Amino acid sequence: MTTQNQQLKDYGTEDTRDLKSSVFQVGEIVDQIIQFKDGNKKTFRGVIVASIEQSEFTRFDLLDGRRIYINTKNVDWFEVHKRK
Repeated sequence: MTTQNQQLKDYGTEDTRDLKSSVFQVGEIVDQIIQFKDGNKKTFRGVIVASIEQSEFTRFDLLDGRRIYINTKNVDWFEVHKRK
């Protein structure tokens, strides 16, 4: 039986955990599909993973030079795909 402390040790603490780690596993440049609460979906191609910053607005840069800001509270889910 594992304790809560052991689980936190496995995943890191809130302060030290890299929230982008699962996206980095896909690749340095990815495509993201984001579904918003109103049902709309938007695909962003060429997301530079190292540029992702999360807060009230998630911010990331694209290969074509655009910078995208998304209000996090309006997002239901997102998918990350390896860039082809």
